[in-house]
Amino acid sequence: MISAAEKDARAVAAILASKLPAELVSEILDYAEYFGHQIIGINERPGRANAGWGLKYEEMGKEGGGYSDIIVYLIAQIPDFMALHKDTAGRGGLGGGRPGRVRKIVFRLGCRDQGWSNHPEVEMTYQWGRSRIDVEIWRKRETGAGGGDDGGEEADEMYKVGESLLQRNKVARADVLEYEVSWRWDQDKPEDDTEDVDLVGRHEKNGQFVRELRGGDEIRIFMKAFYSGWECRIERCEVECFWAI
Repeated sequence: MISAAEKDARAVAAILASKLPAELVSEILDYAEYFGHQIIGINERPGRANAGWGLKYEEMGKEGGGYSDIIVYLIAQIPDFMALHKDTAGRGGLGGGRPGRVRKIVFRLGCRDQGWSNHPEVEMTYQWGRSRIDVEIWRKRETGAGGGDDGGEEADEMYKVGESLLQRNKVARADVLEYEVSWRWDQDKPEDDTEDVDLVGRHEKNGQFVRELRGGDEIRIFMKAFYSGWECRIERCEVECFWAI
């Protein structure tokens, strides 16, 4: 079923295409952000990852030094954009043979940490945050094709092709904070954006992540807590996908 937003975008594209070259139409629509879009995943049930106080000796060499908890909170799926012609699959827009390509991903979430800390120098900041939300891209393995990282029981069907920090929690803040993280395909994060992450707890730009997305991919949202006593709590999360028509 075609969304109302995509119908509107297609109507505008048809009008422009009657007067302008297809390549120029695609650029105009991208510049104006005239995209099809829809909510592709939502979870409004509170969730919690708790690193606890019990040392896991087999994980002592990993992040958290033996104390960690990682839980999938939400799985959203990119619409499965089908190619119109096999030799043009993936080109996107009116100039190619594919009726969709991801242009922007927006994450909206409410989350917090456990609300206390033994490090007053970083309280109420995003520095040293030991609870966070990460996001990964998982893709269905094509028959006879090799994949990326193994996914345990799902290794025969899905494999991980990308991952990123989504949002750190503010340290020692018991109130739920609302975040909207918006990544465009044409705005790349710098090689070192440590300052951004320390100030706002996330990557402000991440075009690399968006360009990796393909139709049918899964976006997996993870709650993560590391080191003894840390918790990551999510109250709600939704993912909205914007794509070129």
